[in-house]
Amino acid sequence: MTFARRPAAWGCASGLPFIMAGIRTSAVNVVATATLAAVVAWGGLGRFILDGFGLQDYPMLFAGAVMVAVLSLIVEFSLAGVQRLSTPAGLRPSKTTQKEEPLGSSLDTAAVAA
Repeated sequence: MTFARRPAAWGCASGLPFIMAGIRTSAVNVVATATLAAVVAWGGLGRFILDGFGLQDYPMLFAGAVMVAVLSLIVEFSLAGVQRLSTPAGLRPSKTTQKEEPLGSSLDTAAVAA
C-alpha cells in the first residue's frame, strides 16, 4: 500500500462502525414504516393492522403489530451481527473493561467524609 493510500484505509476502518450503525437504523426504520404501504392498498404486514382495525378484530391487529415488531428485531439483531463481524478487532470494545461503582457507594462516601 502506498503512503498516499494509508490515511484512506484508516478512515474507512475507523468509520465503519458508524456507517453500519446508520445502515442498521435505516433498515429498521424501513421495516417499521413499510406497514404504511397498506394505507394506499399496497399490502404487506400493515394489511393485518389495517384490516384488524377496520373490522375491530383486535387479535388480528395485535398479530400484525407483533409480526412487524419481530421482523424489526430480526433485522436489528442480524445487522448488529454483521456490524460486529465487519468492525476491525482493534476497534471493538473489549470484554474485560473495568466496571465503575455506582455513585453513592461506600468508596464515594468515605472520600467525602475524609
